[in-house]
Amino acid sequence: GQIVVSGTGNALHGETVTANNALDIAAAAALTIDQGSTVTNTQTTVDGTLTLNGSSITGGKVSNNADGEIDLTGNAVFSSGKLDNAGKVDVTGTGNALSGETVTANNALEIFAAGALTIDQGSGITNTGLTIDEGGSLQLEDTSYISGGTLANAGTFSIEASTVTPSRAAPVE
Repeated sequence: GQIVVSGTGNALHGETVTANNALDIAAAAALTIDQGSTVTNTQTTVDGTLTLNGSSITGGKVSNNADGEIDLTGNAVFSSGKLDNAGKVDVTGTGNALSGETVTANNALEIFAAGALTIDQGSGITNTGLTIDEGGSLQLEDTSYISGGTLANAGTFSIEASTVTPSRAAPVE
């Protein structure tokens, strides 16, 4: 089946969603997944706003379209899947992670002050724009990598046995 989210104020609190065939968050709609919820994913499409807090999406493909926004607000994890980000991903709070995730067409990923993101377990980001605000932090671990685009860093950026390959002259600020 398919879950279509419209309107605001929608939430999955402490839910376990398995065999998610299609989750569609319509334009101007909002869905919060929190309180330990887990989604075993096949396809999620974001045209509105998806907020993850203390929850995870595992596997499958998440398509964040041009008008879409994904907010990782603390202990939010994408793992073992693919994230196509033509919209924006905002990171606030700590404990957020991309683990074994392939991120393509990364239009905009911003880690705000007091926000933290760990990229690990062989995750790869094909980047267009990644920003770490003052007070924000990004930890790149193991064989994970960021390739292409620009990285604007006013915060903390730690690299452990990983690779950063920018595509423009002096993009790491």
